Amino acid sequence: MVGFINNNDGYNNIKKQAKWFNIAFDQLKTRYRFNSFDAFGHSNGGLIWTYFLEHYFDDSSIDIDSMLTVGTPYNFEEKNSSNRTQMLNDFIKDKDKLPSSLTYYSIAGTQLYTDDGIVPISSVDSGKYIYEGNIERYTLITLTGSKAQHSDMITNNQFISIFHQYIIGNKINNRTGMINKKGTEPVK
Repeated sequence: MVGFINNNDGYNNIKKQAKWFNIAFDQLKTRYRFNSFDAFGHSNGGLIWTYFLEHYFDDSSIDIDSMLTVGTPYNFEEKNSSNRTQMLNDFIKDKDKLPSSLTYYSIAGTQLYTDDGIVPISSVDSGKYIYEGNIERYTLITLTGSKAQHSDMITNNQFISIFHQYIIGNKINNRTGMINKKGTEPVK
């Protein structure tokens, strides 16, 4: 888990945090010597991952298998996806730099089908302009009901099930407990 004391909003801050994340990521790679990973980001964490993948990630030395984000505001607080922010336009412009083998699950929360209390569902949905058609799989999932608010989503039972199914569960063979990189066949 990587967090920043400076967790302010704004595109310039997202770029700064992505640069800091790149430093942390390089240190993690050196220390733990992994060759593949899954990513998770809540809110601006998804923006940091996107900027990192487009500007810093080198997929010739390491693979990102899956990414899951929750409440990521790709178009900040804009409710109309045709009013694109500079950040969204830049993400779309650089989308060809994304790792093509990535599987990405984007989760939006909604109260009354408009927003999660902070992020408009259309802003989360704007991720499709960046990822859809540029990576192996892109899926948007909508959470509703109890704990579908922005800060509560990560404690929502439906989210926890999705996280285990798509990020944790498909990597572990239940019989042996051994990790399977793609999660498609038991490890022998």
